[in-house]
Amino acid sequence: MISFNLGGGPCLRWKLVAAVKLQWGWPGFIAPYSTRYLSKLVTISITPTFDYGTTEQAPTTISSSLWTLDHFGNATQTILSNGGADADFPYATTLGESAANSETWTVTETSFIHVFNNGYNFTQTEVQLSNEYTPAMLDADAQAYLDAADIADQPWQSWQSVGELTSPFFVEITGVLPIQAQNASQDASGPEIMGALNSAAWYAYTLGEVADGAWFPNGYMKCIGYMAMAGNYCQKIFILDDNQNVLNETCLSGVGSCANQFTVTPPALTPGQNAYVTITPNCVCGG
Repeated sequence: MISFNLGGGPCLRWKLVAAVKLQWGWPGFIAPYSTRYLSKLVTISITPTFDYGTTEQAPTTISSSLWTLDHFGNATQTILSNGGADADFPYATTLGESAANSETWTVTETSFIHVFNNGYNFTQTEVQLSNEYTPAMLDADAQAYLDAADIADQPWQSWQSVGELTSPFFVEITGVLPIQAQNASQDASGPEIMGALNSAAWYAYTLGEVADGAWFPNGYMKCIGYMAMAGNYCQKIFILDDNQNVLNETCLSGVGSCANQFTVTPPALTPGQNAYVTITPNCVCGG
């Protein structure tokens, strides 16, 4: 599966740039919690069960806030009423319902309503998610990092990583690719010299952990290759599922020259899939 190494032929050169971008946002409320949303509207209504010393129903207090995240995980609260409100969803747990406490849950992908009576107050918590951070937006953000990378001064036969490399939530995600498709561990900014090239381009996408009261962003890494070589070559594209099974494989023939650099890019990001691209010199597809 190794496409070529340092001894592969005349003027055989490459540079790799890998961008890390995290897909921030609140997960939806239905497993597998794969979508992320950048806006969360929280409304909490509290109605006392009775008004001390009177026979009248006590008034309901309504507090609400609009919470937003940018594409880098920075949160902003806009208080809409009565000092604001916040609420977390008990991800990955069994939702408790109790007739004795009039406790109920109504849950969709983008909203939940939780009603609970503790004997003193009826509390209704409503949360509505919106403004999806789509895979296309995520890919565009990663591409922006790639476009801003300094390629001209990067040595040949090297790679560099750019983007959200220092995030405490980032977990090495190249492991979702088969071992034969992985290059040197790309968890530093580089550039660092490579001895061999296993993939000329690839992307890897992993879901962040979602647990009771906590969640982490999804991880995305996109790598592109800049190549220069003489003669015929085969560009093979492998599409994988999350279990590294090959879903599709295609081959494109090309002809390179020492004077002309060409760029190798992975296919479009599709959640639930990963992909890598190899370049094999002295090769014609189907030949």
